[in-house]
Amino acid sequence: MTVLALLVSLAVPSLFTFINNNRLQAQTDELVTALNVARSEAAVRRQTAGVCSTTDGVNCANDAWDQGWMVWLDTNGDGLPGPPPTEILRVSIYGAGLPAAQRVTVTAGPLLSGPVLFNSAGIANTGGVETLTVSKSGAQVINTISLTPFGQITVTESVP
Repeated sequence: MTVLALLVSLAVPSLFTFINNNRLQAQTDELVTALNVARSEAAVRRQTAGVCSTTDGVNCANDAWDQGWMVWLDTNGDGLPGPPPTEILRVSIYGAGLPAAQRVTVTAGPLLSGPVLFNSAGIANTGGVETLTVSKSGAQVINTISLTPFGQITVTESVP
């Protein structure tokens, strides 16, 4: 019985770290996919596409990346999702109803103050390299998503 208790006490913290690392990676992958979908759709449809943080899946929200994001086609050219005919391509609402300890935190870098827009050539409306930092309490890593003005998206993993 003592041996079992010892094994459980060693395994449980490792299991929680594993779960937290997987949640962090899944959220990072989903956000990178959203950026890639926007860039791809802008090029394929020859129309501006955007990604922004959202809390409701309909409107952009300032710096609420850890609550969700959406991808849309900018059909009216104002740089924001709007009334129809705006086509919302993908929505991810994350963390709704989850306790704070289970949520993943997504923080925008200083250059990212609004939606990320990709023109029909797949070029982003950035003034430099924009970043989104994805972290989670209990995870062993922090992921930084970088987006260049040319639309290149990279993920860098670091230890907190």
